[in-house]
Amino acid sequence: MAAKRIEKLTQKIQLEPNNVNLYFKRANSYLSKGDYVKATEDYTMAIHLEPNNSDYYFHRGMVYYSEDDFSKAIKDFTQLIHLEPNKSIYYFYRSETYLKNKEYNKAIEDFTQLIHLEPNNNTYYLLRGNAYLKNKEYNKAIEEFTQLIHLEPNNITYYLYRGDAYLEYKNYDKAIDDFTQIIDLGHYDDKFYNLRGDAYFLKGDNDKALEDYTTAKLGKLLNFTNSEKKVFYTGKIHLCKKDYGKAIEDFTKAIQSKKNRCWYNYWRGKAYCGKGEHNKARADYEAVLLHNTDNFWTSLARKELENLEK
Repeated sequence: MAAKRIEKLTQKIQLEPNNVNLYFKRANSYLSKGDYVKATEDYTMAIHLEPNNSDYYFHRGMVYYSEDDFSKAIKDFTQLIHLEPNKSIYYFYRSETYLKNKEYNKAIEDFTQLIHLEPNNNTYYLLRGNAYLKNKEYNKAIEEFTQLIHLEPNNITYYLYRGDAYLEYKNYDKAIDDFTQIIDLGHYDDKFYNLRGDAYFLKGDNDKALEDYTTAKLGKLLNFTNSEKKVFYTGKIHLCKKDYGKAIEDFTKAIQSKKNRCWYNYWRGKAYCGKGEHNKARADYEAVLLHNTDNFWTSLARKELENLEK
């Protein structure tokens, strides 16, 4: 269908080369076909013919955004803001693009502008808090999430984000408190026990970590069959029990099933360290750094690498 529409629109464009609507329609047809290059070319032609039409910039910006062409997406969203400075959606997508491009300060500025435009929209406070967290401004992130908790004390999303912030800030007791609050509110998903288990483990309380990892594994077995998570939780249980050989086997299986999850390498590195195989541990921690250069697990991996060099 898309090919036929494109053919008909192309014939019409040949007859009406300055008809902007034809280019816009053909761009949308190219987009539905997955031909992003030609879609972008037609959106650009539409912009050339009508340089103040927001729709054309928005569609082209969204193509750039979806293709991770961040600089061009930001340029289009910025132009949209110049054309319509009070339209929230343009700030939203520019802020999300800044986040993806790791320009956290600029993302925070846009979220702040969104809050100015829509002061009662809690989502923007949450997103700004997350941007503070990514920018390693932990106190500001925690303050943002705390204000949201005061407004909605039963919203577990806010406790989850604040718990993560405390975890990254290495305030493990408060992280444990937040993950416990989520569980106390009646949310027994395995991931919350797993997160609290991580906080206990990083705090050095292996016994309580073992309890939570065991509960997480049991919850996963009762609810869904997910061999990847099951073997990952089993690996953590073996690690807490200092059965490093079995932990390594489990983490290796998890890595093989999901090779892009860098924290699996971190945990296997911990098991290798426990077993005294420091070269293999070092390789795993370095693998974490290759996955992501701006991540909670990379900061932990760097610390482990520093310890190995001592």
